[in-house]
Amino acid sequence: MVKIDKKYQMFVEFGIDAFFQGDHDGNLIFVNEKACLLTGYSRAELLKKNISELFSKQILTEKPLNYERLKKGETLKTEREIITRDGVSITVEMNSNRLPDGSYQAFFRDITERKIAEAALVASERKYRKLHNSMMDGYVFVRMNGTIVDSNVEFQKMVGFTPAELIMLSYVDLTPLKWHSMEEQIVKDQILPHGHSEVYQKEYKKKDGTIFPVELRTFLVHNEDCEPEGMWAIVRDITRRHETEETIRESEEKFRSIVESSPTSMYFYRLEPDGRLVLTGANPAAERTIGIAHKLLIGKTIEEAFPNLASTDIPAMYKKVASGELSDQTFEIQYSDERFSGYYEVYVFKTGNAAIAVDFVDITGRKHAEEMNQRSAEQKSILLREIHHRVKNNLAIVISLLNFQLRRNEDPELSRMIRDIQLRIRSMALIHEHLYSSENLDRIPLATYIQSLSSIIMSAFSGHRITLKTNLCALDVGIETALPIGLIINELLTNAFKYAFPGNQNGTISLELEANKEDWCTLVVKDDGIGIPEDITIESEKSLGMYIVGLLAEQLDGGVEIVRNEGTTFIIRFKNLIRT
Repeated sequence: MVKIDKKYQMFVEFGIDAFFQGDHDGNLIFVNEKACLLTGYSRAELLKKNISELFSKQILTEKPLNYERLKKGETLKTEREIITRDGVSITVEMNSNRLPDGSYQAFFRDITERKIAEAALVASERKYRKLHNSMMDGYVFVRMNGTIVDSNVEFQKMVGFTPAELIMLSYVDLTPLKWHSMEEQIVKDQILPHGHSEVYQKEYKKKDGTIFPVELRTFLVHNEDCEPEGMWAIVRDITRRHETEETIRESEEKFRSIVESSPTSMYFYRLEPDGRLVLTGANPAAERTIGIAHKLLIGKTIEEAFPNLASTDIPAMYKKVASGELSDQTFEIQYSDERFSGYYEVYVFKTGNAAIAVDFVDITGRKHAEEMNQRSAEQKSILLREIHHRVKNNLAIVISLLNFQLRRNEDPELSRMIRDIQLRIRSMALIHEHLYSSENLDRIPLATYIQSLSSIIMSAFSGHRITLKTNLCALDVGIETALPIGLIINELLTNAFKYAFPGNQNGTISLELEANKEDWCTLVVKDDGIGIPEDITIESEKSLGMYIVGLLAEQLDGGVEIVRNEGTTFIIRFKNLIRT
């Protein structure tokens, strides 16, 4: 070992850093115990090495040992990585200089942990910077005097200033004057004593002068001596929220105005978590309708406000509408208690979460009018039935008088005419009989009427060997249609019985009734007899019966067609004035 000054040797031996001394070529001539601990080599092993052997070739290439600068008397301070005896890379801070005797000395300090910590700090800073720059809210850090130290991208976009511009400002510069006193009080009463503020609202001023609302919460930061160092805040632009709140407020005001001025009575209910339906309000129309001040009812359940509803299913139905189990409901109700009574038309609909509105209109007057109309209609129905009954009876009297005249008459032709008149009167009497016994006084079931009428005519000609077939569709008509149709059938059937089958021949008469499109109907009376002469037409006055049929068809705004082929077919088309 090279002899060195004992005082110097003691200094380097007990120093905190590893010490290496080498000759002018870098061969190690002295090392201390810390050098052995740092490198893992024994003192003897180190003294056999050149200092360059402690570094990898790559390190020496990137950072060569600069003896030339050391020869000039410079002290060099660098960071390097050395390779220990176990092959582990260690980062050291290396301080080198040249001694007067031409040798070199170097102090190595292990800074591996410091470098790791610095790397972790850099990584943490990057994460922090990435985090607070990716926040949707603004972030700002200020000193206690208010000057801005740091901010994120969102805050910079919010106020319209660049980072360089912001560090020249304070948060007071960004805040309109009217908020200064309030914010000073928040710092004094909340932030300094408690370390943070509650969430509060104020306004900021952008670079272009635009004023906008914000919501923020501020936190206090202390230094190592526990003294206030600064404040940081999370800031949120609430412009849209304010716009939405304003829109909602305007909407609520419009709704309130409509409700207050509405002529329709309205009650409002809320379904409580415990299942009670509580009345929360009413409009002036409701007070006018039932005569009870709504302030006396607010806060009461529906059963308490209107006791007589408690025994009905209405409270349960209201609750289902409020909970969404049922859609809107409409109904009529009669209500009565010692305070008020009447008939009401009610409409229940949902207005919000667990909330409903009940619109109701007093229809007591209308109900009374309907009851009076109903009684009047019933009285008119009774009267009309009585009229039909009397008309039928009067026609029956006329038929009896004609029978009396028939018994006293000996003229065959006159007797025939009297019997024809009787059949015509019977067809009219039969209509009044149907109306008297019918539920609907304005409708006659035409098929049933024709069936009854044809049976009467058949019985009048009971000695003939003629078969009557019918195919009649169900059709309701008014008396103004049934009467002409009955007389037409009477004339055509009577003529067929009289003339179509001379000598008491066998034959068939068929009646068909069908409804066509656009309310048009067709009646077909057909026989397979000898046929009518060519000179007998609807317009001809030779046959009173045919002439009457033509007049009756005109009365129906219809027409008659005669087909002379294998007997005679009459086709009567008419329009039904009652829509089916």
